[in-house]
Amino acid sequence: MEEVKSVNAEVLAPKLFNSELEAGLRAIIILNAFLPRSLDLNEVALYDYFVVHTRDVGGPESVHPEISSRSGEYIVRRRVIEGGLKLMHRVNLVKIKSSNLGVTFESADETSALLDLMCTTYNEKLKKCARWLAQRSIVEPSGSFEKYLRSKIGRWELQFNSSNDVFLDDL
Repeated sequence: MEEVKSVNAEVLAPKLFNSELEAGLRAIIILNAFLPRSLDLNEVALYDYFVVHTRDVGGPESVHPEISSRSGEYIVRRRVIEGGLKLMHRVNLVKIKSSNLGVTFESADETSALLDLMCTTYNEKLKKCARWLAQRSIVEPSGSFEKYLRSKIGRWELQFNSSNDVFLDDL
């Protein structure tokens, strides 16, 4: 008889924190708050950082704690967010729009029904912060709020030169 070896439960457990699933769920919360506006990948990444750190820019209480070394979060988020957007697109929660200006993302029609079911305290805070960001973006003159957000990231901000067309090739 073949010996059955025990399997470490941690190896089989799905990675939920800082995963594409978590980033994808935050992305649909952000995209839904910004409707009818579409956002490009850089905008989603920028808002993803500030949806959990709204206090940094005069918004409601931040969802995530204020720790001194969090500035590096912005740098590593983009790839995870891109994967999260792909995941949400595969399950029809994100629309992808392509034009001569590039690729943008928009909340799908079915997304708001799913978000209504996501009613934990954490998710309600995320939705509130996403709505606050969207409202500030509307009130401020075109592009000035986003410029302000980028200035708050400071020396950690990266200019992403990769083409969004790669995103479409992977679908």
